[in-house]
Amino acid sequence: DGVNIDSEDVAMQVMDDFGYELVMQYDPSADLKRGDIYKEYPGTSTDKIVEALIERFSLPIEAIKTEYNLGDIADDKVAEVLADRITIATNEAFETKLNAIPGISEALVQIDKQLGGIENRALCTTSRQDRMDISLERAVDPETGKNASLAELFPAEDNRRFSGYEHDNKYAAVLPLLGWDPAETVVVEDSLSGVTKAKAASPDFRVIGTVAAKFYEDKHAQASALRNAGADIVITDIRDLPAALAWLD
Repeated sequence: DGVNIDSEDVAMQVMDDFGYELVMQYDPSADLKRGDIYKEYPGTSTDKIVEALIERFSLPIEAIKTEYNLGDIADDKVAEVLADRITIATNEAFETKLNAIPGISEALVQIDKQLGGIENRALCTTSRQDRMDISLERAVDPETGKNASLAELFPAEDNRRFSGYEHDNKYAAVLPLLGWDPAETVVVEDSLSGVTKAKAASPDFRVIGTVAAKFYEDKHAQASALRNAGADIVITDIRDLPAALAWLD
C-alpha cells in the first residue's frame, strides 16, 4: 500500500466512511470530521484504527455488539470483527478502483537484476492476507490499462509475500523467516509508522522512503517526515528506486 500499489486512497476512504459513521452514531458531538481518519492513520492496520477510535471516543462496546449484530463475542474482539467487515468492503472497492504505482513493475524488474534475482526481494505489509493477495492480483498499470503483473513479481512462496496483520511489528516478524542480514537489507516505505517500525525492528536496516503515491498531496512535508523518522533517502518517483538502491550500495 503506497509503495507498490496506489491503494491507500481507496482503502482509507472506506475506513474513513466507516469510522466516521461509527463514532457519530454514539457521539454526534465528537471532535471528528470526515477525512480526519483518512489523514491521521495512514500505514496503520484496520483493526488498530478501530481500536483507537473505540478508545479515543469511549464508544460503548455492548451497544456496538447489538447494533452491528456481533453476537456474544469478547470485548477485545469487537475491533477485529469490525475490521473484517471494513476489509471486505475494501476488497470490493479494489475490484474496480485499484492502480499500481506508475513504473513499479519496471522498477522491480530492474532491481532484480541489481540484486541477483527475485529471491532477494520480498513484500511485507500490515494488510490482511486476503487484502494483500487481491491487491497484487488486481492492480492495474494506470499508464497501459493492463494488469501490472505484481502477483508474478511477488510470488506466494518462501515468505516473499508476508502479511504482518497480526503482528505489532511486521518487520520484526518477517526478518527471522527470511533469514536476511539486516545490515544487508533495505526497506522501502511510504508511511511514517512503517519507517519507525523498520528502524525499531533493526537499527541496521537502511530505509528508502517514497512519496510516489497520489495519497500524499504534500510530498515535501511527507518526505521531510520520513527523513526525520530515519529514512536514508526519499524518492518522489518509484522509477528512481533502482538508482536509490545503487546510491545506498
